[in-house]
Amino acid sequence: MTLTSVCLLVLNYNGVAHIEECLSSLERAAARYGRPCPVVLVDNRSTDDSVAFTQRRFPNVEVIVSPRNDCLFSLNDVVLGRHEEVVVIVNNDMRFDEGFVEPLVEHFAKPEVFGVGAAIRDWNGLADTVGPRCARVHQFWFYKWWSYDRQQAALTLEACGGAAAYRRHMFVELGGFDPLFRPGYYEDLDLSYRAWLAGYRIVYVDDVVCPAEIPERMVAFKAQQRRWARGSTATARKLLGRVWRSRATVGAKLQATLHLTHYNVHPLMLVSAALALPLGWLAPAHSSWWTVLPPLAMATGGPLAMALATYAERGVSRRGLARELVGLVILGTGLTVSNTGAVLAGLVDRGAVFERTPKGGLGSSYRAADHLGAYEVIVGVLCAGLAAWLVERGIYTMAPFLALYAAGLCTVGVATIREARGERARARASTDAEAGAGAGAA
Repeated sequence: MTLTSVCLLVLNYNGVAHIEECLSSLERAAARYGRPCPVVLVDNRSTDDSVAFTQRRFPNVEVIVSPRNDCLFSLNDVVLGRHEEVVVIVNNDMRFDEGFVEPLVEHFAKPEVFGVGAAIRDWNGLADTVGPRCARVHQFWFYKWWSYDRQQAALTLEACGGAAAYRRHMFVELGGFDPLFRPGYYEDLDLSYRAWLAGYRIVYVDDVVCPAEIPERMVAFKAQQRRWARGSTATARKLLGRVWRSRATVGAKLQATLHLTHYNVHPLMLVSAALALPLGWLAPAHSSWWTVLPPLAMATGGPLAMALATYAERGVSRRGLARELVGLVILGTGLTVSNTGAVLAGLVDRGAVFERTPKGGLGSSYRAADHLGAYEVIVGVLCAGLAAWLVERGIYTMAPFLALYAAGLCTVGVATIREARGERARARASTDAEAGAGAGAA
């Protein structure tokens, strides 16, 4: 193949604890590529020792200090000013194999390819967190999933901005990452949709694996889901009109609509719980249990069938299958309060405080506060009370849903409260230790 000029861009803010592993592995990958492949650290005005450390430890790495901390959007001006044909954008909390560059770049031999995404796994390289994004409508149900078992390169819906290569002139032509998503949530999804609307293609490659820090706690997982819910909703608000005016097939338009709005199920769940009380007063008492089955099957049958098929392909045991299905239902319903706020924010978004997803794998310094635990428990208890009241009146149709909401919200809420208490205890211990060290020095 004809080697393509490439630039490796690492966005950084106060990441001195992470960039040693990241930059050293990128330098090896750049050297392996076979032609000039500069590694560039784009620093967003870090207040730690990131810039000085990089200049001292990695003298061959180019350091660009942004005029201000504009999160991911600082990369727009950097990409605009580069001359390489392909820019590879990566997070600073990742590491890379020596053969990282060429398998990504070779797909740009096809002129319609805009982006190429890599496989992202946990820090031990065991659990996949990103694969080809797949979606379809089948038997009146919408399915969305990551195809983790893909054994060859495949077209995908989006290129994850944490480890993706972009054709530079197309990136610039599309306007880069849209500041509408400032300070940063799912701007890569928006960019990927705009590329699709422009007729470009995105490829996922399974043989380029990037171990990365991933969320390990409930608070971290909720923060990640809030960003995705908010970003999906904002992308839908911005692009669905263009999607339906495009020349795409009706099926593709429908899939795009369902994909971008699927987080709306969470506010709808809260609305259904709120309506349980007035509907319970109006509904006739002692209705048949058979009235439960059709709505329960419609609401849960599709997702559970998809999960069963996925777990069967993975060879999950029956015991493991039951555990994972219960966890799937509990976690999905437990995110209702948290994701509802994110969806509403996405509908009216005009900027916000950046919420970095707390992760683990290198002893991550990223932390997040979550004050929703008590509210989740309160809503969960109210749902349990409503479910018991409806059963007592013999109205069974809504009771199973409320019981599921109660179990999920109380589980997620209690876990959030416990983690928040643990985080406060660790913060106090750290403060006391620093105070003790200062007193000893004095």
